[in-house]
Amino acid sequence: MLFRSPTSGSLSGLLIDEDRTPSVVPASSTNSISNGTTNTLTGAIYMPRTILTFGGMNPMGPMSVSLIARTMVFSNNAKVSLASSGAAVAAPGSVALIQ
Repeated sequence: MLFRSPTSGSLSGLLIDEDRTPSVVPASSTNSISNGTTNTLTGAIYMPRTILTFGGMNPMGPMSVSLIARTMVFSNNAKVSLASSGAAVAAPGSVALIQ
């Protein structure tokens, strides 16, 4: 499956966004992206308050994304391929400015 963010408008480039209201989305919440087929994601995934989990046995397709999450977990042999556009990439446990 192919998931792409809008290319115009106020949500341009934003694929997934979580509600930032603490009473609606507590910091202990988990969001999961699992795949039974090959998925391709394009756009920003913005979940700064929650845990983002990737799981599944099939490899994810090339992803051209910015991943923003409090914690990321890769489980069940999850395989993720990130397509580099030359933008900054943050190593696990580090911070990078993405412009």
